[in-house]
Amino acid sequence: MCLTPSLLAATSGKFTYEAEGRSVRITDYPTSEVGEVIVPPSIDGKPVTAIGEWAFYDCSKLTHVVLPASVTS
Repeated sequence: MCLTPSLLAATSGKFTYEAEGRSVRITDYPTSEVGEVIVPPSIDGKPVTAIGEWAFYDCSKLTHVVLPASVTS
């Protein structure tokens, strides 16, 4: 996990995220996960529109990250 977690962060499944108004930014994912990860199109009814710069840092065992069309940054 990230070394500097946000005070505003929440979790859904294995994703750590921050709500940004009407949308969600994925900020972290467990480094121990293996294989493919599918980012959901929404969390708590809000579209996932961003992936944080360090969200998948040190996730060296992932083979694919599938992003929904809603992700724009």
